[in-house]
Amino acid sequence: MSFQDELNRVTKTPEDVLSKREKESYAKGVDSAQRSYEKIKEELLEYAKQGKYETVNSKKRITYKYKSDNLWDTFLDNILNLKIRNVTINKSFFNKHGQAAQEAWFYIKDQVAFDAYMETLQELCRKDGISTKLTVCYNSLQGEKTYDIDEKIIDYVLVSYTLKVYIICTVEY
Repeated sequence: MSFQDELNRVTKTPEDVLSKREKESYAKGVDSAQRSYEKIKEELLEYAKQGKYETVNSKKRITYKYKSDNLWDTFLDNILNLKIRNVTINKSFFNKHGQAAQEAWFYIKDQVAFDAYMETLQELCRKDGISTKLTVCYNSLQGEKTYDIDEKIIDYVLVSYTLKVYIICTVEY
């Protein structure tokens, strides 16, 4: 067999390579979602055992903030990239230079894996009556503020450790 024949045999189209990469990303997202789901259920059960619930409309409600920052599940931390840049705010006719501030947002590194993760997690949780919402919690000097994952956060000083991504999980029974 000549080298040309060998090249033709192993050559893949860019679409084949992309398709394989997307399948791997999708599988990684689904696998991580299943691990997160098990941890969420485990924590909600633990909250119930400890009596950590509130009563709303004659139903018990448990709310749990899931953070994937432990050793066995770092999916969200690995796939979401925090970006911070300097901006100017409060410009006006009398304040032409404005005030220095910072703007932060999360960039999704692998959209296929992220979508697979969120879809799978929401589907699994929905079967057990657990509602989920992906949020960013910002611990500022004025207290904790909550933002959607696609919102930009603006403040005078933003530090990465003050911005955390959580999945707010709520179950009523």
